[in-house]
Amino acid sequence: MITPTSKAHHHDKYLLAGPLRGKKPSEVSFSITEPRDIVNELSDSSESDSPVISANSSGEEDEIQEDPPEEDEGDDAGDKDDEKDEGNDAGDKEDEEDEGKKDVEAEEENAKPKPDHKNVARLFRHQSSFKKMELWPLAGECARVRDYVENSGLYNAVVNSVIAYDKVAVSSLCERYYAEVDTFQLPFGEMALTPDDAEQILGLQVEGTKYAKKKFKLVEIRNMFSRTEKKEKDKGLSDMECRYAAAAYLLYVLASVVSPDNKGNRVSANLLQLLDPLEDVKKYSWGTPIVAHLNGQLSQASRERTSQINGNLALIQVWIYDHFPSLFKDNEDVELNPDWIKGSPTGTRWLFTGSQDKEQTDALIEMRQKLDNITAKKVIFTSYKDDRVGAMEDVMYYYGPLFHLNGFSMYNPMRIMRQLGFIQDSPNDDYVPSFKHKLDKCQAGKSDVVG
Repeated sequence: MITPTSKAHHHDKYLLAGPLRGKKPSEVSFSITEPRDIVNELSDSSESDSPVISANSSGEEDEIQEDPPEEDEGDDAGDKDDEKDEGNDAGDKEDEEDEGKKDVEAEEENAKPKPDHKNVARLFRHQSSFKKMELWPLAGECARVRDYVENSGLYNAVVNSVIAYDKVAVSSLCERYYAEVDTFQLPFGEMALTPDDAEQILGLQVEGTKYAKKKFKLVEIRNMFSRTEKKEKDKGLSDMECRYAAAAYLLYVLASVVSPDNKGNRVSANLLQLLDPLEDVKKYSWGTPIVAHLNGQLSQASRERTSQINGNLALIQVWIYDHFPSLFKDNEDVELNPDWIKGSPTGTRWLFTGSQDKEQTDALIEMRQKLDNITAKKVIFTSYKDDRVGAMEDVMYYYGPLFHLNGFSMYNPMRIMRQLGFIQDSPNDDYVPSFKHKLDKCQAGKSDVVG
């Protein structure tokens, strides 16, 4: 099988935030090793980036001083007193002119347009997947429907996507997402969401079959097929009716949890083919499309003037907590869930109790500064090495596109080798798989991964 090449560069796109501002991926792979000196940068920028406007910048240079006309020697003695008086008058005039210049400069400084921070600090809105699922609780369905759903392999995504939305953490990482290579650009190099993260966080299978325009309204599906427990008590349900209800519930999950769009109120009828038969739903690689879809949403959100982000944000939020614990060391809003069972997916390991208030610009700016100064030693690249849900599959070393319902994102393991437990080597954009033989020279112990 021929593996498609990575995305072509349609335009010269540069990073917009962080220490990599203005750089391309090939220029910043892992060239930055020291944290930024914010104080010096601010002082430098204040000197060089803030032009001083002078009302007389050109006029004073163009003035030509004329020599005074020659006077008769006989009048010299009588004119000395006059020259002193004229000198005093000239001095007073110069003082008045200086004050006038300062007033003009102050007026022009006030007249300068103020910086517009509207698009500088963006906290993304999000439609909660879990709130949608609360509208259709599985507990309200009959035992047979629950059995179909729980054995489908998709319900794990529902159970592990319940964390409250941390808009500061998600927005700060989204700013560093570079869509041309589908990775996060950080001071020490690059990191990315992988199918393995979907398995470890959401409990979704990553090995399995790939899935290949009419749309249904979610509210109609929910009203038509929910509350089977009550229906079974009232008049009974056939096995076929239970299968229909289970398929409808899983269709609802696909639209609300796996691949939620910006509207979040409809689902494609084409997805029904993935649910027939129900016994084969668990055979699909659901972890791959959920990562690919989220990458696509991060790409859209990284554009200017975008104010909303979609996708399964529980995945990236928990991924941030798992890999960057130093960012939240003193954050009282992020805490461990005492009910989490070790060895289970980490989607329920964390609890976020912070406010959902829109006004968190200062917190976002503080998070930016932390990310600007973070080093590789403060990052846990192999968060699941000692406590994995399952073995790391060969798909982690795959190079090529990750497909989702409406497109694909590119996956290049050579850019994120530390996340796979190896020493980071320089990524080669022209490199063609297979990838595994390259790892032989990059074997590393746990302490070497951060090097």
